[in-house]
Amino acid sequence: MKPRFTWGLIILAMLSTGLTGCWDSRSIDQLAVVMATALDYTEEGNIMASSQIAVPTSVQTEGGSTQSGAGARGFTVVSAVGKNVHDAMDELQRKLSRKLFIEHRKVLLIGEALARNGLKDTLDHFSRDPDSRLQTYLLIAKNARAAELLLQPVPFEKVPTRAVRSLQEINAEITTTLRELFTAMSGDEIVPTVGALELVEGTAGAGVSSGKGEDSKMMTFRLAGSAVIKDYKLAGYLDMEQTRGLLWVLNENKRVSITGDIPGKGNVVMELDKTGKKIKTRIRDGKIQVDISVKTSGPVHENNTELDLSDPKNIVQVEEALSNSIEGSIRKVSGISQSLLKADIFGVGQEISRHNPKEWRKLKDRWVDAYPEAEISVNSSVTITRTGMYGKPLHLIEEKE
Repeated sequence: MKPRFTWGLIILAMLSTGLTGCWDSRSIDQLAVVMATALDYTEEGNIMASSQIAVPTSVQTEGGSTQSGAGARGFTVVSAVGKNVHDAMDELQRKLSRKLFIEHRKVLLIGEALARNGLKDTLDHFSRDPDSRLQTYLLIAKNARAAELLLQPVPFEKVPTRAVRSLQEINAEITTTLRELFTAMSGDEIVPTVGALELVEGTAGAGVSSGKGEDSKMMTFRLAGSAVIKDYKLAGYLDMEQTRGLLWVLNENKRVSITGDIPGKGNVVMELDKTGKKIKTRIRDGKIQVDISVKTSGPVHENNTELDLSDPKNIVQVEEALSNSIEGSIRKVSGISQSLLKADIFGVGQEISRHNPKEWRKLKDRWVDAYPEAEISVNSSVTITRTGMYGKPLHLIEEKE
């Protein structure tokens, strides 16, 4: 090997060692890892930012005992007030000895007062901040300040906000990220909805006491349907049943059960396996007609009637009851969206824009007034795939002589 070539390799190896590693990396013990941020509107018109920060639970005192308080519960909450979100977060940083690390943040909570006052300036911060992840979930604190929810623990989780995503997915609720919200707000075709959380009474060991008196209660949080964001402001809420109706139309109902009531006979529960939806729009003589159709299938999970489900006639009766249940949920939420909220949460305008752009250009500027006048019809089709090993409920099968 030539000496010149050998020295070249040595110099290259020496230079490459200086390029390895992360030049701007920080040790974990120098960071305050933010799991969730809550924003509230103060009486003075300022913004209060609160961060739920993960705290290691394995830290022990000098005497060897396990740390109590914030460390024992896995998190702490720090708050600060500023003229805007950026100012409030700067003030919050001044209270901490560690650098705020928000890249790991999963949840952004907005207090009801701030949501009703308007979110345009607030959301602008998150659209520009390079450290904010657009996959962060946004939720509204229903009838509460967002900071209050950060203080409430939930069962099985050291850091409560880790449970928010699981709660939404398990219960088939609205899940909206900042990216999805920004996309929806960039057009006029659909009014976005986000998840809602509310404070409720908890159980022993699953919440925080509201006081020291006899009337003190253990508090925690739970999903509370969804919130409608219209023109960057909170327009209103949809309860759990209405949210389910919305999810049918958005084709996002997953892992959910349906209960169909059969008059005078009881009810039947079906677990959802597959679902599909179609929205067709027509404009005739200036009138907007919307046809919403939903198809779903799945097995029967509970039969609280005396109907023998091995009989095809009874199957038809049960499927009709389940279809009526789905249609009823959709009609309720469509009525609220048109009469009370006056907000196109179904994306009817989106369908018109896709399939009839010429008509949409005429309707776009007056869609807020045109949508409430649209004629919406709903049709549902349910197919039962399995009924179980027996026809009749086990407790109704007559013993053989």
